[in-house]
Amino acid sequence: QFVLGIIESTNTIEDLLTKAEPYLIAKENIKAGGLSWLKLSLRQPQTGALVTSHFIARGSQLYEFGTATSDPDIIAVYGRMITSFRFLK
Repeated sequence: QFVLGIIESTNTIEDLLTKAEPYLIAKENIKAGGLSWLKLSLRQPQTGALVTSHFIARGSQLYEFGTATSDPDIIAVYGRMITSFRFLK
């Protein structure tokens, strides 16, 4: 079983990075699907699992797409979700 989530937040990127810092393994700005994303890799404190999340800001909203699995098939689906994401409005 795996976790895949999409969260909408009013946090800023700066707030996010401050909260993530103790668990941060890698930070990268990427282009995917014509959009600019912030990709973070974090070590989950409870389980030690590696969690990969992508963040995109639009207006005052911050959107997080994340998964906590290393299964190649699920990672492939997750990657396709990121590259195909579009804002409709």
